Amino acid sequence: MGWETEDFVIAMHAYKEKHRENPVMQMITGRLANDEIAALAAYFKSLGN
Repeated sequence: MGWETEDFVIAMHAYKEKHRENPVMQMITGRLANDEIAALAAYFKSLGN
């Protein structure tokens, strides 16, 4: 994606808190704990290296 880790986490939390409109992303992030969102961010960052 090319996003910075912090930006990814902020976006995922925005979906989770329904500040961003997308029913699918809201459903997915609603099921994730904060540490799982952080783990996804770290995983996606590792793909860019």
